[in-house]
Amino acid sequence: TGFLWRAGFARPLQVVFKQADSQVMQLDWREKEDLDSQVIAYADEELRREFNFEDPPIRLSLIRTAENRHQLVWTKHHILLDGWGDSILISDW
Repeated sequence: TGFLWRAGFARPLQVVFKQADSQVMQLDWREKEDLDSQVIAYADEELRREFNFEDPPIRLSLIRTAENRHQLVWTKHHILLDGWGDSILISDW
C-alpha cells in the first residue's frame, strides 16, 4: 500500500497495489570490525531517511555479519503498521 497526498486532496489517499516489489537490501559485513556499532549506526541512518509515500513505506536490509549470522533492519512508517500489526507480522515470520 502507498499513500498519495497532492494539491487538491483534502487528506492522504491510501492506494492498495495489486503487486509491489519487495526489495531487500543485502549487505555483506563479514569483514567489518565492531559490527554491533556499525549495525546500530546503519539502523539510526535508516530511521532518518525519508519515505516516498507513493511506494510502500517499508524498507528491509539483511546484513550478513558472519557465515551463518545475519541482522535484519526493518524500517517502516507507523502509517502502515502499528504495534498490534507489528506483533502479528513478526509472529508470522
